[in-house]
Amino acid sequence: MPITSPRAPVSAARNQSHSAAQLIARAAGANLPARPDDSHSSLAWDASSKALCAAPLHPDGTPAETALHLGLRIEDLTLLVWNAGAQTLFPLHDVSLQDALAYVDGVLRDHGLKPASAHVFSYELPPAVADVRRFAMDGREEQFSGLSQWYDVAARLLEEIRDDFKDVSPGPGPVRCWPHHFDIATYIRFEDGDEETAKGLGVGLSPGDDAYDQPYYYVTPWPYLDPADLTPAPAPGHWRTEGFVALIATAAEIAEAGGDAEDVSRAFLKQAASSARRLRAR
Repeated sequence: MPITSPRAPVSAARNQSHSAAQLIARAAGANLPARPDDSHSSLAWDASSKALCAAPLHPDGTPAETALHLGLRIEDLTLLVWNAGAQTLFPLHDVSLQDALAYVDGVLRDHGLKPASAHVFSYELPPAVADVRRFAMDGREEQFSGLSQWYDVAARLLEEIRDDFKDVSPGPGPVRCWPHHFDIATYIRFEDGDEETAKGLGVGLSPGDDAYDQPYYYVTPWPYLDPADLTPAPAPGHWRTEGFVALIATAAEIAEAGGDAEDVSRAFLKQAASSARRLRAR
C-alpha cells in the first residue's frame, strides 16, 4: 500500500498520538519487569488492528490466555482494550488526558494489575507533547490517517530490513516503537560488548521531531561516523551531520522522488542500510 499524501503535515496528530501512547506505555511500565533499555515499555505495531500495542499484561500466576492487551489506534485516536477475545473501544476525541488515564487505571485494576498512574518515566516529553491536556481530532482526520499509514508502512519495511540482516550476529532486534521519541525502529548489532562502543546500525522511522518537522526514515551507524569518511547518500536521501550522523530521507524528499512512496522508501532503506554497513565495517 502506498503512503498517502507524503507531503501532508502530521505534527498535530503526532503530538496528540505521542501523548496518548504514554497511556499504554505507562501501563506496561507499571506491570512488566523493568529492563535496562526500557524495552518493557516499548510498543509494537499490530498490522491487523493498525495499532501500537503494549506487551500482554497479566498478574503473576495467571495463564497467558487471560492477558490484558492495550493498544492505540492512531487513525481515529482510539484506545483498544481486549481480553479473552472481547474488545472494548475508548475513543479519545474530546477526552482529557486526566480522564483517559483514569479510564486506563480502572481497566488495569479490574484485571488485578497496577495502575498506569503508578509509573513515572525518567524521560521528558517534548513540550508540545507534554502540553496536551485534552485530545481532539477536529479537522485533523487526514493527519491522523496519514500518520497511521506512515507507521504501518514503516513496520513492514523494517521487518524486511531485519530479514536482510539475518546473517549478522548478534543481529537485528525486534521492530519496536519507543515512547520517549515515538520513533519505530530496529537496532542491528554487529558485535557484542559495551553498548557505547560496540558497532551497530539503527534503522527506523521518526514521525518528526526538532530535527525535521515531518516524518523521515533514518539509518544511523553507531558509533557515529566521522563526517569526513561519508560516501554519497543514496537517493532521495541525504547525510545529516548536525547533532547526529545518519542517512535521512524525509517525507518531502520521498514525495519529490516521484513514483510509489512505499517503493521509494523501501529502496532508500535497503541501499542506505547496505551502504552504512560497509562504512561501519571499516
